[in-house]
Order: sequence, then C-alpha cells, then structure tokens
Amino acid sequence: MPTVADIAPVLEEALAHEQLLSYASLAAQFGLAPPGQSWQAHPFCALFEQLDQEDAQAGRPFRTSVVVNASTNYPGNGFFTTLQRLRGVPVPPNDRVVVWAREYQAAVAYYRHQ
Repeated sequence: MPTVADIAPVLEEALAHEQLLSYASLAAQFGLAPPGQSWQAHPFCALFEQLDQEDAQAGRPFRTSVVVNASTNYPGNGFFTTLQRLRGVPVPPNDRVVVWAREYQAAVAYYRHQ
C-alpha cells in the first residue's frame, strides 16, 4: 500500500514537468486497481486527503490538482469539495474547469521552482 511519502514525489515531479496524471495511470504505478465508482473506498481517497491537508496548512497549491480523470481531463468531485472545505474556495458547478486550471497552474509554477 503506497503512503503519502511514496505518492508526493510522483505528483511533484509531474507538476514540475507540467504533465497530467490520470487516476488510473497513477494507480497502476503503485499496483492498485483504478478508482471506480466508490472513491471513498480507494486508498487514494485517504492519501489525497492527507496531501491536501498538508498543502492547505502550508499555504501551497494542491499537489493533487495534477491527477485527473482521463475522460474529462480534470479532477473528480472530491478535489472540488476538498478545495472548498479546506481553502474556502467557491466552486460553482459551471466554473469547475476554471477553478481547477487556476489551482493546477499555481501548483506547476510552485513545483517548477523547487
């Protein structure tokens, strides 16, 4: 089972190179099944929550913004819920792509210079 210490550098490296990762490809890297309909039961759910909490507490952009659904090219519902809960960022349903793109670009800029 991967840990935050295993996943964080993978996300940071992808951000530094401005490369999106799909949930399925990230899961495959760690020998996990891709997340299905039950996100809450997938190991990524708890790991991404911990990463987002760390980022929010440190005032960093969310590293998890680099992980997207392969069919939509942006994150799932949990990303937006967490962004709103931890940062108070409003996420109107029609503006999800804009909100995600802003967070992703901030994360790319942050990790490109690390």
